[in-house]
Amino acid sequence: MHQQDWMNLPLVAEIDNALSSLVAPRPCSRLLAMVPQTFQTISKRYHVAGPAALACVEAGLWLLADDLDTCHKLCQDIATPLGSAWHAIMHRREGDFSNSLYWWGRAGSIRWLDPRDGADIAERIGPMAGTGELWRQVSLKLVSPYDPAMFTRIVEAFTRAKLTESENVLVRIGRLEWLALFAASMAAIG
Repeated sequence: MHQQDWMNLPLVAEIDNALSSLVAPRPCSRLLAMVPQTFQTISKRYHVAGPAALACVEAGLWLLADDLDTCHKLCQDIATPLGSAWHAIMHRREGDFSNSLYWWGRAGSIRWLDPRDGADIAERIGPMAGTGELWRQVSLKLVSPYDPAMFTRIVEAFTRAKLTESENVLVRIGRLEWLALFAASMAAIG
């Protein structure tokens, strides 16, 4: 399965409709129903992949459908940088920022590349953010290479300050982060 193939899987193609809140998401029944078939399609193609690599892909799919409990059950037992990264995102989405930062520390160095063109995802954030002093400050903190721990700190600050007008941009950054980590997980299995 080539990169473009997995990006067109029905569940992955739904990314613009998924991950619709920064924290405390509600699982989407329509997306939840798509996870088993999507994972089965991937695992059939990569049946010789290591169990940790496949578990990262599965954890990512459950996270995309906002099932944090299932994602957590999978990623807490994956002792790899990618497993730690999925674990970190899951805790950030549940609002447990200190736990998320702990797992980012365990994730180590991951290349955060947009699978559509190979650019560091930090390069996408500036144009997403728009104008204004607040976003200028955020964009300066999210310079290349992308730093997911810094993004976690920004999400925590915005969440605590209840700055809902910024949530849409932060959600879009989170989707881009998911896509980059899923691409890295797919590369690990194939």
